[in-house]
Amino acid sequence: SNKTYVYAAMATPTKQLNVIDVTDIYNPVLVASSTLINTSGSFPQGWRLAYYRDRLYVINRETAGAEFHVFNVSNPTNPIELGSGTSLNITVESITIQEKMIGGVTKRFAYLATDQNSAELKVYDITDPFNIGTISEVIPARQDLAGNQDGAGVYAIGNKLYFGRQSVPGGPDLYIFDITNPTTGLPLIESSDIGTSVLHIIVAGKIGFLATSKAGKEIQIWNVFNSPITLITTYNFGNLVDQGIDYETDFLYSSGQATPNFRILYSP
Repeated sequence: SNKTYVYAAMATPTKQLNVIDVTDIYNPVLVASSTLINTSGSFPQGWRLAYYRDRLYVINRETAGAEFHVFNVSNPTNPIELGSGTSLNITVESITIQEKMIGGVTKRFAYLATDQNSAELKVYDITDPFNIGTISEVIPARQDLAGNQDGAGVYAIGNKLYFGRQSVPGGPDLYIFDITNPTTGLPLIESSDIGTSVLHIIVAGKIGFLATSKAGKEIQIWNVFNSPITLITTYNFGNLVDQGIDYETDFLYSSGQATPNFRILYSP
């Protein structure tokens, strides 16, 4: 069917996943909601999510029970959680999903920016097509970066993973890793000190769109195709929400806590 849906992580202790039919943008309709399985404790609220093909991956912050949940959304009006969730014992700040052909087998990986001091970047094998078991960490891919700053943003495209973290004084805040084969590790391609926290990352072609905490330069556009990466321009979008940018061809969307709360950048 020619329907358009929004998947929303809700800051509520139950019904943390909402599915909204936005086919008619003037009349959005809530069509489904679901409560995360095996989630309790202090932070059961919905937090982050990522869609990949017919699966939706939903994260809640570190809490009792499970923090990582997988839904079958082949029928968006009836999301079904698969398995009983996985306990990560960390808070995940950002998630991106990608498949790779490894040794002739298609593997699906989740790349997580986390608040774990010894593993700001973690990778999990989530290949199980039925998602009935516990996901497993790809230990060789784990990154323990210098300093105590948390991971914040992560984005995978092609054979590169772009990773941002809280601002590291005198050290790199943005990293580019080779993800040709995550099972053998993530070789570092480049790191850069951009002088601010990199809260969210989207890459399209040779352009990297960064949401940052830099006052007056909250949105930054970089050429990330060549090394070293270079700054193209910045925008003053005050009080940008940490995950508050999204992109589709020629359009960058941003949301923040300062008026105007929603802005669109367009480049033909």
